[in-house]
Amino acid sequence: MKKLLFGFLAIMLFSVSVNAQELTKLNEDIDFVTYLKNHNDFISKTTDFNSLQSLLVDEKIDEKELLSFYTLFQTDEKGFNAFLLNQADLYKRLNLKYSFDKYSEEELKEYFTQEILEINNGTAKLAQNDCLTDYNLQIAYNGSVAVVAGYGCLALGPLSPGCMAAVAAGNVIADIQAYRAYKKCLSGGK
Repeated sequence: MKKLLFGFLAIMLFSVSVNAQELTKLNEDIDFVTYLKNHNDFISKTTDFNSLQSLLVDEKIDEKELLSFYTLFQTDEKGFNAFLLNQADLYKRLNLKYSFDKYSEEELKEYFTQEILEINNGTAKLAQNDCLTDYNLQIAYNGSVAVVAGYGCLALGPLSPGCMAAVAAGNVIADIQAYRAYKKCLSGGK
């Protein structure tokens, strides 16, 4: 019985490590890279950060606020829905390959942060404990949180514009805060 239990445990541990290895190759997966690129291209369209913060003050974007969101992100309902459908398609393909539902949100954030760092910085090694490293890590983490939250929105259905709008707006605000912390660190105010 002990041999059978040990064998079962070994198989379980091996299958978990195989899945983890698969996730460590996300930075080479064209669907994951495209999902991130689409997201980053979309969130880079806004420059009115004060209006964005006002829009997200209650941490959600309702139907009435979507028109303001569309204006801030230089899109319209049709364009945003096309973006959502494309992201939903990429999510479905990625989920078929990697079975994201097998992982906790924290595990996914950890994997995604490392993979986003690889994508953003290539194979370059980051210096230890400097302002730029902290900034790069925060931007990667913000991206991973947005990916996980976006997957949650897409799981609700491909057209959940309020949810995805809040994710995009929240990601931009988090990135701005990271940039401000980076500038403060550079001036010696870490």
